[in-house]
Amino acid sequence: MHLLRWLLVLPLVLGGVYVALFVGFYLMRGSDQLCRWLGSPESVCVLGWNPVAETIVAAIGAVIAVLLGVLVPASVAPSSNVAVAVAGALVNLTLALAIIVVLAFPVPLAALSSSLVAVLAVRTVSRRQAKAT
Repeated sequence: MHLLRWLLVLPLVLGGVYVALFVGFYLMRGSDQLCRWLGSPESVCVLGWNPVAETIVAAIGAVIAVLLGVLVPASVAPSSNVAVAVAGALVNLTLALAIIVVLAFPVPLAALSSSLVAVLAVRTVSRRQAKAT
């Protein structure tokens, strides 16, 4: 059981990015539908609405990737939870920001929010482990 839990850590670290991509795609579709539901003309939905929605969706996706990549593997790892949390934060933060750069989304909001969430999540894991010992 101990070995199985360690084998699950790596897929769970990388799984946060995939979950965040799916959530981001559905949020983007939802923002397009919301714009049409509000009765806005098609040109407004494409020109004025999309850049703001894309920035928000990119930031939310990066935050979800980092959050899932830190908390889930750290809770599954049988030991070294803080090290797993830090590694998960670094891997997911790098992957999330690389995806945002490749897709040409604005980086500052996503980088700031996901970095803040990474620090808070690692801090939460380290506090939880300190209480357990």
